[in-house]
Amino acid sequence: MPKMLFCTLRTFSQTGGIEKVSRVLSKALYEIGVEHHFEVDMVSMYDNTSDANDNPYFLAQQFIGFHEKKIRFVASTILKGRAYNWVLLSHVNLLPVGWAIKKLHPSSKVILLTHGIEVWDRLSTMKRMMLKSCDQVWSVSEFTKARLISENNVPAFKVKVLNNCIDPFLNIKPDTGTSIRKLYGLPEHSKVLLTLTRLSASERRKGYLNVIQSLPALLQANPDIYYLIAGKFDEAEKEVIQSYARKYDVYNHVKLTGFVEDSLLPSLFTQADVYVMPSKKEGFGIVFIEALLYGLPVIGGNADGTSDALKQGELGVLVNPDDVNAIQKAIEIVISNVKAYTHPQEKVIDIFGFNTYKKKLFNLISSLN
Repeated sequence: MPKMLFCTLRTFSQTGGIEKVSRVLSKALYEIGVEHHFEVDMVSMYDNTSDANDNPYFLAQQFIGFHEKKIRFVASTILKGRAYNWVLLSHVNLLPVGWAIKKLHPSSKVILLTHGIEVWDRLSTMKRMMLKSCDQVWSVSEFTKARLISENNVPAFKVKVLNNCIDPFLNIKPDTGTSIRKLYGLPEHSKVLLTLTRLSASERRKGYLNVIQSLPALLQANPDIYYLIAGKFDEAEKEVIQSYARKYDVYNHVKLTGFVEDSLLPSLFTQADVYVMPSKKEGFGIVFIEALLYGLPVIGGNADGTSDALKQGELGVLVNPDDVNAIQKAIEIVISNVKAYTHPQEKVIDIFGFNTYKKKLFNLISSLN
């Protein structure tokens, strides 16, 4: 029976973007393996083996976590990897493992998954050398694919695009039970702009400061607009955001929620009026397709992988993330005619649903034979 080894840094012990991608990918791989009769095993450098217990994505019995024991993980995975037909690396930092497996067992097919900024710039000489050992590279967006090719001289025929998808366990039912306006002290009939992201100095390329800068002009015509920035923040960035809001005299129209439980996300997405995040650092932007799924019109940046998530403007409005006037005008247009910029949930699922993702993944695996 053919065998695949899925190598990850961390999957079940944290809830970040790459971890989310790895969980969904592990489910798709497991199901494809069952349907097409090949075995899939999974290893993680940082997770504990017990972190996979009771997870709904992947069979825990076929998962091994090395609990941050890096040397043990590397040595064990290299030795183990020689027995597999395919070795899938979840991150560029796992290239040494894939390179060593390829050297010891040249017939193994090594695949690297690339997400975004980790491969947008030129890699070290060592990583570029190891990258040559990969039989394929799967990038989550056309933007990441193009940057990887141009910055790191990867042959274009090796790089395939596998857009991220909607988590199959995401609660996709609209939720109006918890009033976000009451919860965050907003007027009952306010127009709510929403951004969902972690707030820190490293995340400013998400564009929330430019949205704040666009508010004074927006409020002249729409005084009921409020900007809800949802997500965990550090105190230094909180102060930056609040100072920015004071500078532009919109302090009372900018609300920081802090960390938001997953159970509240359907209410946020359902009850906000526009999702806006003119980012410059999205490898893809899963949050955009989640917002679309709940019927929110979306405004994103045109300078990163957001274009893939919004289908080059078919599913949302793309703007220059550095152009505050363009951001302002896009918000004005969308908020004045919200229904024109929303899309049926069925359409979003058809494009970015789990079953679509699984079919694309199977085709990529098949192309390796």
